[in-house]
Amino acid sequence: MNLDQNKLKYIVDSKSTIEDAWSVININDHRSVIVVDGDKVVGTLSDGDLRQAILSKRLSSTPIWEVMNTNFMYITGEKKKEGLNILEKKNIFLLPVVDDEMTLIDIIAK
Repeated sequence: MNLDQNKLKYIVDSKSTIEDAWSVININDHRSVIVVDGDKVVGTLSDGDLRQAILSKRLSSTPIWEVMNTNFMYITGEKKKEGLNILEKKNIFLLPVVDDEMTLIDIIAK
């Protein structure tokens, strides 16, 4: 993954736990994270998703792949200029930019 070091604070591995994801969300101050498996984007996870998991009696040690959103918004590299408009329109905080194989290329943050 060839991302700017500053953008790594928006990423968690799919094998991470709910507790790990909460820690990253608290650090990045964007109320969500992008979930990757290697360099492929496989989902997103918001603080709302995490609250729902806890209300459903999930333990903090639960892997996030069990509670992540796999029906997430993303854009491809050629549409990157539209990213900020999508963030505003959809009221989301992070938007992964991917290639045709879902490899993470960039992250657009609100």
